[in-house]
Amino acid sequence: MSSSAAALARGKSGISAAKFEASKGLGAKPKRSASATGSRGKTEKKVYSLPGQKFDPPEEREPLRIFYESLSKQIPSSEMAEFCL
Repeated sequence: MSSSAAALARGKSGISAAKFEASKGLGAKPKRSASATGSRGKTEKKVYSLPGQKFDPPEEREPLRIFYESLSKQIPSSEMAEFCL
């Protein structure tokens, strides 16, 4: 067994804890200024016509929309079509 393998077996390594933390970047991190983090700017909030609406309506040619619209035409009492539209 070599001396480094023996040291590892005993739980001691040749690298001190401070050097290990410095090499891994686990030490103190520099603080960022407020101007560096807030430089992206804010996006405008979309306003929808329906109350409680959070997402854009699906496109006209989306396959699921076509399916549920045709289902609601064929079976008007379908709960699944009512829920998804």
